[in-house]
Amino acid sequence: MNEQLEGGHRPRFQPAWLGPRYWPTWLGLGFFALLALAPKVVRRSLARWVGNYWYRRNQRRRSVVEANLRLCFPDWGEEQRAEVARDSFRVMAQASLDYALLWWAPARYLDRIIRVEGWEHVEAALRDGHNVVMFTGHSAALDALGVAITRRMPTVGMMQRVKNPIIDWLIARGRTRFQGKVYLRDAGLRPILQDMRAGLAFYYQPDEDLAHVPGSEWVFAPFFGEPKATLTSLGRLTKIARARAIPCMGYSERDGSGWRVRFDPPLEGFPSGDAESDATAMNTALERLVAADPAQYMWTLRWFKTRPEGVPTPYPSRRRGTGEDET
Repeated sequence: MNEQLEGGHRPRFQPAWLGPRYWPTWLGLGFFALLALAPKVVRRSLARWVGNYWYRRNQRRRSVVEANLRLCFPDWGEEQRAEVARDSFRVMAQASLDYALLWWAPARYLDRIIRVEGWEHVEAALRDGHNVVMFTGHSAALDALGVAITRRMPTVGMMQRVKNPIIDWLIARGRTRFQGKVYLRDAGLRPILQDMRAGLAFYYQPDEDLAHVPGSEWVFAPFFGEPKATLTSLGRLTKIARARAIPCMGYSERDGSGWRVRFDPPLEGFPSGDAESDATAMNTALERLVAADPAQYMWTLRWFKTRPEGVPTPYPSRRRGTGEDET
């Protein structure tokens, strides 16, 4: 259960990280480590305060959240959208404060506070001789879901390099703590396929709008009824690897007691061979998981950055006084 896998992105600790330049990072990490020992009521109260503060002070991110919610939930009233927006900041704060638990808490403790629903769908696919791709969206509990999976089977995933090398080291270390292996996103899917052929599952987050990345293959597919630039890689990957595509998502418990992770049945008739139909099936599965608790999704990301021709962006420009959009 605790055997670590070799290879992938596994940065090594550097003595230079102990220098004055990184002292603020270490002070912050020390605070997080102490907070992990605090009663859950303390973490919950602090997360609520931090989330409310982020909501009030980060006007740009709040406007992205509000734009996303208007597009995806047009039938909601303004009051409901505002409450979900506030709650999403609180959930993100809770997830941030709980990272220390995922990085350092004992394995048995994590097994107790991460509640798993639907793992039988993964077991059934494996019994039938299939490889598995467990795909999810960017929820606040993304790493808790990864821990739940790697506690149960050898798994490969992908991550984006973090600018701060200490945080990059800790995230990679946390995601490979158990039976996990990660590659940087720019490594592509070739090493993933090699690992899947060796028996590893793939934990995949294909919901980002990467239309601006050279070489990305995507189509417009509906997400909550709104056209979204959607990667087509899930269909191609499951076909090549002869895998079942299993939707899943993690959710932070509001009382700070841990996480709940959910696995839905694998997509039927997938892949179909039609890129647009497969992208739509993937987005529909993710919609169900997001709709179970909308505030858990990372609405701060610009999911609809790429627009059909003639459709304006719903987001504010990144820099005041310029027309430049953030990437």
